[in-house]
Amino acid sequence: MTTRIKAFLLQIVVQKFPKFGTSEAEVDTEAPVQPMGLVAELKNMDWAMVVVAVCFTSAVDLALLSLQIDSRQFPLIFYLFSLTILFGLASLVLSKFINSKFPSTAQALEGASVFFVVTAFFIAITIPFPLCLKFVAWTVYAICLLLIIICNRC
Repeated sequence: MTTRIKAFLLQIVVQKFPKFGTSEAEVDTEAPVQPMGLVAELKNMDWAMVVVAVCFTSAVDLALLSLQIDSRQFPLIFYLFSLTILFGLASLVLSKFINSKFPSTAQALEGASVFFVVTAFFIAITIPFPLCLKFVAWTVYAICLLLIIICNRC
């Protein structure tokens, strides 16, 4: 399941940044595509690029939306979504800059950035849902969060 999610996210990043993870010398257009190459690339994937791609595209989409619609008409959930994107990108950038002096703090901040971006995903995906489906989605979110906390404590 994790490999499928990583493959999906990698596909999004490659569409936004076509030269992601490859240099000009490494590209061989005549070589056959091997499925193991994708798995190896997923293991070496830098999650920071995924977070930056998600935050950047979300920020651009929100900026364009605010130009199309009077921003005073936005529900509170849009502001919450914007803040989670902001916190996710800010914690990622901060973690990258303090990594050399404070590696454990940087790792915690990188985890926080993933948390904020996943939260933003859940916020964005549940905006059009009816109330019953919002309850189901946020229950799944809470269960996943609890499982992550329990697994990291053991």
